[in-house]
Amino acid sequence: MSKVNILDDLKNQTNDKVEAIKKILPDCFDKDGNLIEGRLKEVLTNNFATPDTERFTFNWAGKQKAREIAYKTYCEGTLKVDKGRSKNFDETQNLIIEGDDLQVLKLLKNSYKGKVKCIYIDPPYNTGQDFVYNDKFELDIQKYLIETGEIDEETGEQLTDHIQKDDGKKHSKWLSFMYPRLMMAKEMLREDGVIFVSIDDNEVHHLRLLMNEVFWGGVC
Repeated sequence: MSKVNILDDLKNQTNDKVEAIKKILPDCFDKDGNLIEGRLKEVLTNNFATPDTERFTFNWAGKQKAREIAYKTYCEGTLKVDKGRSKNFDETQNLIIEGDDLQVLKLLKNSYKGKVKCIYIDPPYNTGQDFVYNDKFELDIQKYLIETGEIDEETGEQLTDHIQKDDGKKHSKWLSFMYPRLMMAKEMLREDGVIFVSIDDNEVHHLRLLMNEVFWGGVC
């Protein structure tokens, strides 16, 4: 039985087939549309190895894990009808779904993939304040420095000449929270669909970069 190298085969495909793959796996291509072979291999083999260091450029601490979560299939939950809390259940065309948003999106993805015309989300703003939901996304400083490779996990020894303790630790966890949710939203949008996001100054600049990567395939 002959074997085909999928990366070589992909390079020989027509442009329309490559464009179709870009829509399914946008973060496997750079902002110029070139294939990033390492990323494609990770998705195809389901092997998302964490690099030795992840620093806060736009490769934040925890990004690789967020990518793994985004691509991981979730099939443990079940959506159940609650007619007792519903109104005009048999006539209405609207649904209110209560649950963990990422789990719900993964459950809905197969039925609504490429069908949603408009999405509006109001994520946590990462202000550090306490609301109904958690609005403080900040890694423990020790965990952050281990993830960025600035200190040794076992010995606690400093591995770099200078440690910037505030650089990125507040934002990394928030970005990891947002990444898989935006990936699900991208998959569910129609070709002519639109997405609106409410945000304030705490994360607006990071959100713009993140949405550029998720929706346009640009790797920063």
